[in-house]
Amino acid sequence: MSRLRVLVLARDSDPKDVSIPFVTYSHAAALARLHDVALVIGTPVEENVRSAKADFHSIEVVRMPTLERIWAWCFKNIFKFNYDTQVLTAFRYPFSLAFEWYAWRQLRRRIFSSEFSTVISMSC
Repeated sequence: MSRLRVLVLARDSDPKDVSIPFVTYSHAAALARLHDVALVIGTPVEENVRSAKADFHSIEVVRMPTLERIWAWCFKNIFKFNYDTQVLTAFRYPFSLAFEWYAWRQLRRRIFSSEFSTVISMSC
């Protein structure tokens, strides 16, 4: 079987976190052992992902400084760092859409040029 060129969108993928961010990272890293994976991540997890040194073909970082500051402020002041609330899941959705929009704008030429065989979104 030939290696696929896979673009994986995984904003919060983090090898040093727990739960979904770690599982997302683990799935992307396992996929990278079989195929050429370009991992697309958000700025907050860049250092952890790069230091893990998985076999990714490339790591693309989508920078959204204003939205990241809004997220951090809301998480601190509105949610009081409470990961357990169900409202956080709904609140996260527009930020995931924004991440995919920014990723699209950053990578659309490469996508249209058929650089990737497939695109997978693992944004949580």
